[in-house]
Amino acid sequence: MKNLLSVICVTVVLIVSVTVCFTVSAEETAKPIATDAGDVDGSGCLDVNDISMIQRYLAAYCMLSVHRLAEADVNGDKQVTIDDVTSLQRSLAEFAD
Repeated sequence: MKNLLSVICVTVVLIVSVTVCFTVSAEETAKPIATDAGDVDGSGCLDVNDISMIQRYLAAYCMLSVHRLAEADVNGDKQVTIDDVTSLQRSLAEFAD
């Protein structure tokens, strides 16, 4: 099950990365924020880098500090899941429109 989840997460990361790279630049989709929720990389805005960091964490390619885990829990359910990634993606999609 963990291997299947890893494969799915890696696939999603690749698809999202390729799609974003060929459609819009990260600067065009960076969303300034008032809170830290979702700002996993600490840049002060929500962007594709935050999404990628959470996806890499979920695929077990990297570890996140306690502080970064708290930022990655976008929906506040005390868990970092694909739902948090989806929330960030939706937020950025709304901003880009």
